[in-house]
Formats: sequence, structure tokens, C-alpha cells
Amino acid sequence: MSLIPTYAIPDSLPPPVISGTTVQSFTDVWGDVWIAKNGVYGGAWKRARDTLYGKWYRNAAFTLPAGQAAVPLDSTTRDPYSMYTNPAGSAAYPPISGLYDILWQVTANATASGQWVQPRFFINGMLMGVSQSYASSVNAFSSVISQQFVLHVGDYIQFYDNASTALAAGVGAPGYWTYATVEYYGTG
Repeated sequence: MSLIPTYAIPDSLPPPVISGTTVQSFTDVWGDVWIAKNGVYGGAWKRARDTLYGKWYRNAAFTLPAGQAAVPLDSTTRDPYSMYTNPAGSAAYPPISGLYDILWQVTANATASGQWVQPRFFINGMLMGVSQSYASSVNAFSSVISQQFVLHVGDYIQFYDNASTALAAGVGAPGYWTYATVEYYGTG
């Protein structure tokens, strides 16, 4: 007898979503949350913990200004449920309520030692995460923050940086230099 639980797709999932533009959710008899959206996976229901993940990065050249500024992420590695809107707000919007992990990394190209960057993220306009790293020499350096929050439909996450001086951001290399991820963990 195996002690590892097995999960089956319930027989009682609703039919695929074939109209509308919003993410639909369904909780099965085991408490698992399923999501579906017209035009995503043919409207099929997918377990939210398995598929609700977004990763966005900065691909075009960008200068991090001195002081605090939003960092518009212009490219997507993965976002099937369209959590991130850019440029119409440059924010990620969780489509269902639950526990999410937010990760935000900023990479900069230092022109002198001692320069610093502070990746910051805001939830509903309130500063909720900040980290800081210093350059040890003239080179590329990164600072990253990762935190978990219970978020609800209508909440939004914005990605900012605060820098000691204007610095060229590390860009390109899909999701390796300056990027953000939002991942659904469950109902929390």
C-alpha cells in the first residue's frame, strides 16, 4: 500500500469554458481548485496549483533611474491566464483568491563599487516587499525578493526598483536578469 496520495481528475468537472474572457474557478469534492478560461487550453479545466503561474521579464534596454520607479516588464515567458497587463498598468492581477508566491529580481550593471538596487513590490499600492544589494565592483549584480501572500481577485502587484544612481538594467535572456514571477500555491 502506497502512502503517497494519488489525485484523480474528478468526474464532476463542469464542461469546458467556451465563452467570456474571465478565468472561471471550481472547487472539487477534495478541496482542489480548478480553473478554466475561454481560449486557454481549449477552455479545459486545469488544477490551479499546476497551471496558475506567470513569469515576465525585461527584454528591451532600460535604465533604472536614481530613486524609485516602476520597471515595465515587456516580455512573457509564461502567463496562460493573462495575469500581467503591460503597458496598461504594468501589474499582475491574481484571477482567483489564494496563497501566492511573488518573486522579483532586478539586475543592474554597476559603474562603480558601492552602488545599490532595491527591488520593491507593491500590493494594492502598498509597499509589501523590499530587498537591497550592493555592487562590489564594476560588474552586473542582482537583488531578489520572494514572499508569500494571500491575495484576492481585484488585488494587484506592481514591480518597482529604487536605485542609488541611474544604472543600466540587466535585460534579455528570457527570465534570467530582470524578471518577476507570481505562482499560486493553493487556498491558503
